[in-house]
Amino acid sequence: AAAAAAPVDAVAGDFFRDALTEADLFAMSRIVHDWPEQKIHHLLARVFDRLPDGGGILLAEKLLQEDKTGPTSTHMQSLNMLICTEGKERTLSEYRQLLEKASFREVRGKVTSSPLDAVLAIKTSG
Repeated sequence: AAAAAAPVDAVAGDFFRDALTEADLFAMSRIVHDWPEQKIHHLLARVFDRLPDGGGILLAEKLLQEDKTGPTSTHMQSLNMLICTEGKERTLSEYRQLLEKASFREVRGKVTSSPLDAVLAIKTSG
């Protein structure tokens, strides 16, 4: 395995209020599903502003099927989100709409065999 070209920093703070560092990639695991759309729009706009052209955001979340018939484990997690937070689980299309509203492009998703799926979006100038 190749060594990382630059160090990885973990920074504590409130991502809604505190200054975000500039980065090539923001990775958020089980973050976006906690919040309603208004707060997600605010957060994604803040991340977008701190990325260079070609930078990206990687979301690790459970993806609902496009017809919302499953998987059952994701529906159960969505019920948990309803009870404990302001959020819910979403489909790839729903994440794409949120990310594109924040001006991200090249939104791709991958259902994995692990507990979380992946959504990647890129900041591009054109």
